[in-house]
Amino acid sequence: MIRLTPCRSVPQNPWHRFSGEDRTAARAAAMFPIVIRPTSVRRCPSNVLQRRLADACGGFISPSAPPSRRTPAGKDYSVGDLLRETGHDGGSDAAARVDVGDRANGTPEPAPIAGAPVGQSGGVPSTRRAWLRGALAAAAASSAWAARPAAANGPGDPADVPRFRFCLNMSTIRGQNLSVTEEIEIAAQAGYQAIEPWLGKLHAFVESGGKPAELRKRIADHGLTVESAIGFATWIVDDLEQRRRGFEQARRDMDLIAQLGGKRIAAPPAGVPRGQRVELDRAAERYGRLIEIGREYGVVPQIEMWGGNPSIGRLGQAIYVAVECGRPEACFLGDVFHIYRSGSDFAGLRLLGPQALQVFHFNDYPADPPRERIRDEHRVFPGDGVAPIAQILRTFRDVGATPVLSLELFNRSYWERPALDVAREGLRKMKAAVRAAFASDADRRTTSD
Repeated sequence: MIRLTPCRSVPQNPWHRFSGEDRTAARAAAMFPIVIRPTSVRRCPSNVLQRRLADACGGFISPSAPPSRRTPAGKDYSVGDLLRETGHDGGSDAAARVDVGDRANGTPEPAPIAGAPVGQSGGVPSTRRAWLRGALAAAAASSAWAARPAAANGPGDPADVPRFRFCLNMSTIRGQNLSVTEEIEIAAQAGYQAIEPWLGKLHAFVESGGKPAELRKRIADHGLTVESAIGFATWIVDDLEQRRRGFEQARRDMDLIAQLGGKRIAAPPAGVPRGQRVELDRAAERYGRLIEIGREYGVVPQIEMWGGNPSIGRLGQAIYVAVECGRPEACFLGDVFHIYRSGSDFAGLRLLGPQALQVFHFNDYPADPPRERIRDEHRVFPGDGVAPIAQILRTFRDVGATPVLSLELFNRSYWERPALDVAREGLRKMKAAVRAAFASDADRRTTSD
């Protein structure tokens, strides 16, 4: 029989322990909510396999077509086609689309992966790209099989409210011009569990004589952890010398974060000159190299999209880079504002799972100005705008992910207020958003009781 395996049943980075088919299955499960085990597929007769896939996937895959390769209409699908057809790319801007099936640009095909999932009955696709098509199709079509809810936040909360941790990104109180130690004090006093500092200020602290060990102790003494950090190393650029310097900067950044006990660092598409665009396959290769550097320090770079960026400006582009880099640590640093600004659909988050969703920048945006003119400074507290906050949080629950929710704002009106007031209001509204997202579930249970 076909066994649909929730990704939380596979350890976070397990695939290096396996070989062949099991290695591919474990690797896919680490990124996506559901994976169809190749060993089960191979033992299943072709016609039975196709029928069961059609049933499990709600008709997305036709019983008469090879699984994970054709729709009922019989059309071959690339990943870009799949995302657009299912509404997960959020728009029709051809210049920003991710069509990873297009080889017209002459980019060589990636090397084959042993034991890739079956693409057609009795056949095994020979490239990572074919593996990605199958994995995405299974994940997109069978999100209902995702992992079950996490534990409740505290006494009295419904059992299916995920246990989110709340983090303060220091951009939120950046305009108050506080020192690093003052920022830590604010986060702790406001009641946060974690911080997301900016590397520029951390390096300035060290250059002025500050000791990373002392700062680490201060963070721990206040009951905080460093879940992520914001840096702008130019690791992605095409210019060889600039990229070399970018990797050196990333190494310094990750070294410092590791000394503070940090776990992750943002990896945005920083430094690409205006008017230029980095090919996604090249970005994936460079992201893989960045992850390898991070292994030396125990810090994971998170691929971050910037809405509207020509290189990684859409949700599909960021996820493509994460998958194609070929590293099990790959993950996605999401952001409510950037997904909206990119034109991508928030439904695309259903393609992801706990490995991909570890930290998420939490914020909201107003209805005006419109998307074409909205900027970072227009971000507002969660719940104060029109973003589908409840949908996003419920999606996390549905795919079994509980990312750290990091409040990242750049609102100048907030910078004019006392930092502690802003931090407290932000935390209060994040918690209120979580409660509101799952309140309807509690109401339904009360009614049924």
